[in-house]
Amino acid sequence: IGFSLTGETVYRDDDGGVTAWNVSSGERVGRARDRYCLEARMKDGILLSRTDSDIEMWNFELSHCLRRWSISADPIRITEVIIISEEQVALSCENKVIILNTTTSEILSIPIAHGYIVTCNSKCQLLTCCSGSVQLLDRQTTLWETHLCFPTRPAMFSLSGRFVVICAETQRNNRGMYVLDAFTGGILHILCHGDVFCDCQFVSDEECAISFHVASTGYSLGLFNVESGDLLSMLHLESNVNYLAVCPRKHLLAIGQM
Repeated sequence: IGFSLTGETVYRDDDGGVTAWNVSSGERVGRARDRYCLEARMKDGILLSRTDSDIEMWNFELSHCLRRWSISADPIRITEVIIISEEQVALSCENKVIILNTTTSEILSIPIAHGYIVTCNSKCQLLTCCSGSVQLLDRQTTLWETHLCFPTRPAMFSLSGRFVVICAETQRNNRGMYVLDAFTGGILHILCHGDVFCDCQFVSDEECAISFHVASTGYSLGLFNVESGDLLSMLHLESNVNYLAVCPRKHLLAIGQM
């Protein structure tokens, strides 16, 4: 799921296509059929995919395709699309990352020597993980490395790039959402503990929404201040949250549940 940048429209995958809905009225705005998948909303339109190597930019009403990129100079499979800015996305592809500027169509390929990418900041610096650590890479230069036990997604930079939130194993033998200083890699807080973490999204530069599951209490959605580590509010839900989407400009949060 995802919002338009203005927060007027929300998009979601459903039944082999992508549908756009008006947030205020709940009415359907448009639909892209034929097995399209929603990837990201950008300044110029909505990014959709239909294969493992083709990315398309559609208009906001999902009535027609504006541009198409075929990332297939060699056999390649896109495993994830990460939003960097309103114009750029990072395409995770096995042992490399492709930075695509959707406005200029400029493409930059960055190899990954070890580990795998979990997220990327606005400077196109890659946060990568291996079994016992997380690193911030600027091309082939390691800016910092922090030891964490089995770091994984979900992971995300704050809107200004000051903080990183990432899931890793804790000393309590469960999982936790760690807050790191994005400039040094230092651990600032553990926001919450749980058995499974589903998604996290920054709703402002200091506030992060996290969906997670605890065996004793069930499914929860928490709003945290990443600078102080404080819990601001909590919703207990009846089913798992697959995806979260935010529109910081309008202070909107969309919840996609099973």
